[in-house]
Amino acid sequence: MLSAGQYVLNGEFSVSQSTFAIAEKFVEYYWRHAIPYTTAKDSRVLRQNTGNMAKVIRLILEAQKQRGDSLVSLMRDGSAWKRLVRKVEAVVKEMPLWKLQRVGKEKLDFLYGEGELNGTIELRPGVAYCFRQFYSLMQDAVRSAWLRDVRSLNTDLLGETLDLREFLFGAEGMRSK
Repeated sequence: MLSAGQYVLNGEFSVSQSTFAIAEKFVEYYWRHAIPYTTAKDSRVLRQNTGNMAKVIRLILEAQKQRGDSLVSLMRDGSAWKRLVRKVEAVVKEMPLWKLQRVGKEKLDFLYGEGELNGTIELRPGVAYCFRQFYSLMQDAVRSAWLRDVRSLNTDLLGETLDLREFLFGAEGMRSK
């Protein structure tokens, strides 16, 4: 007989994920993106899109101004960390979480159902399993596309810079190269 954990590993159950935990990951992933990129001629936070600066980046910049550039230091201050994550959680619930399932103008509910309930989303059966199985492949594809976009939006500052991957994703990002 299989345990509940084994069913999840085999993709037979749906899995709940808190929007707070998703927001924590957003802060961790975007923290480095909010640090100014410095060259001999300029220093600025890299553009991540064609419009205004993303609200998550603005919230992180605000936290960095108040607390400094150390993510670990902020995380150790439980109340400051939770305050930032709650702000980011509100943004995540409003925007990117629901746009992930749009292809053009079409809405495809293939990862999770629409809406969150009590601060959680319910991943559809098999989604957590597939994320786990194909994590490295997906991470590399997403990071490569992100690098391409960030480079194209910041050609005036970056030129032919080779270390953009390390700047945006740290030493861990270099391993997935």
